[in-house]
Amino acid sequence: MKFCTLPFEEIEIHIDGNIYTCCPSWNNYYSIGNINSKNIEDIWNSEKAIKLRQNILNNDFSLCNKDRCFAIGGGIIRILKNIMILNINQ
Repeated sequence: MKFCTLPFEEIEIHIDGNIYTCCPSWNNYYSIGNINSKNIEDIWNSEKAIKLRQNILNNDFSLCNKDRCFAIGGGIIRILKNIMILNINQ
């Protein structure tokens, strides 16, 4: 299973307030929210952020910009043999 850690570990806030987790800075493709309208905790746990993470856990990557992502394009996304998915909503 391919796995990218960026949406689980990092955020980057752009000058316009948009927040990205995936392929920060040079690949502003999928914003999970805007700091000017919500606080950072709400954005980190937003539906868009959860959707992106779930998309990666499902090995889908359809929310990723495959043309610009160095991890997908370069084939350096980690391969995981075992992964436990926890439901944080319980």
